[in-house]
Amino acid sequence: MVYGDLLTRFCSICGRLESPEMPLVDNLCWDCYKARNKMIIVPKDLTMEFCGSCGSYKLHGNWVKPKGLGDPKLSSAMEFVEEHVKLKGSGSLRALEARGIGGGRISVLVRAHGTVDSRIPVYDEELWVDLKVKSVVCPRCAKVASGYFSSIVQVRAHGRPLTQHELSIINEIVEKVLNSEFNRSGFTLNYKVEAVRGGLDYKFDNFRLARKVAYEIYKRLGALIKESHKVIGFDGSRGSRISRLSISVRLPSFSMGDIVNFNGRIARYEGFSGGKFLYYDLESGVKGSVNYRDAWHGNVEINIICRSNELYSGFVNSITDDGVEVVDSSGRVYKALKPSSFNIDVGNHVNFIVFNGKTIIVSKRRGFIER
Repeated sequence: MVYGDLLTRFCSICGRLESPEMPLVDNLCWDCYKARNKMIIVPKDLTMEFCGSCGSYKLHGNWVKPKGLGDPKLSSAMEFVEEHVKLKGSGSLRALEARGIGGGRISVLVRAHGTVDSRIPVYDEELWVDLKVKSVVCPRCAKVASGYFSSIVQVRAHGRPLTQHELSIINEIVEKVLNSEFNRSGFTLNYKVEAVRGGLDYKFDNFRLARKVAYEIYKRLGALIKESHKVIGFDGSRGSRISRLSISVRLPSFSMGDIVNFNGRIARYEGFSGGKFLYYDLESGVKGSVNYRDAWHGNVEINIICRSNELYSGFVNSITDDGVEVVDSSGRVYKALKPSSFNIDVGNHVNFIVFNGKTIIVSKRRGFIER
C-alpha cells in the first residue's frame, strides 16, 4: 500500500501500518517502541538504610530526615526512590504512594511524565518500584546512645553563682536554639545539662549548636566566650582525629539589679544590649553604659557595692527639702537623698544602700524585681 508517493511501512512487531500522524520510530509503532523502551529505569537491588531511632535515612552518603508527613519509613522510601530511579529520554518523575509488602520491603508507585524519544509525544508511565529497607542505627544516634557528646558549653559567673534570672534566660535560649534547629533540619536534637559547682554544663552532639547557644548567651547577658579543643580519638574510616569542643561562657561579676561602682559612679546594673552593659546612675539619675571590651579587659573600674538581694529595706517616714528620712525594721533612721528618677511619698516601702556615708534610695519595693 502507498500513501502519497511513499511506500506504506508497518511495525515489525505488531504489524500496525505507519501513518502521517504516527510515523514509525526505528521500525516500531509508538506503543511497541514504548513497550520495548521503558521511560522508568530502576537500579538493581535497591536498598535503603533507615534509622528507627530518629526516623532518618541514608541518601548519597548523608543521613537526612524525610520531608513528607505520616509514616517516616514510607515517606523516606518515596524520597529515596525519587532520587535513585532514572528516566530514559526526557521528563519528570514523582513518587505517588508507598506500601509495605512484607519481608522488610516497601513498594513505591512512581509516575513519569515525559517521552522516551523526542519523536513521540509526551505521555505518562507508571510503575511499582520495590526496595529493601535495612534497619540500622545512624552514627548520630549511636553516639548519643553511648553517652558521647562532641561539645560542651560551660556556663559560669565570675566570682558568684548564677542567679535564677540568668538561669531562666539561659534555659530559654537553649530551648529556642533547639527548636530553631529542629525546624531547620527536622532532627530532634539531643543534649544533656548537668548542674556542677558554680554553674551548668550543656552537652551537645553538634559543634555548630554549641557555638550558637554560646553566642546567644553572649548577646543576652554579655558573657565572655572562650573555645578550646581536645583530641579524644582517631577515626580510622575517615583518617581524621576526633576532638571535643569546650566553650567557656563566663558571665560578669555583676547581675541584674546589683549596685555597682562603675568608674566612681554608684549605679544599678540594668542589663546588656548592643555590646554594652547598661546602668542607671543612682546619684545623677542619668543612664549610661560600659563597652563590653572595656569591662572584660579591665579598662573600667568595676566594684560590687551590693547584690540585688542584699539591699536594705524600710519605709519613708518623712520628706523634706533636705532629703528623705527612711526607717528600717529595727527602727534605725537613715537620712537619704531624694531619688531623681521616681517620686516617693511618705509611707512608701523602699530599697536603699549605704555607701561611703551616703544613704541612697534604689527603688520602691513594689517596683523592684527581686532575684
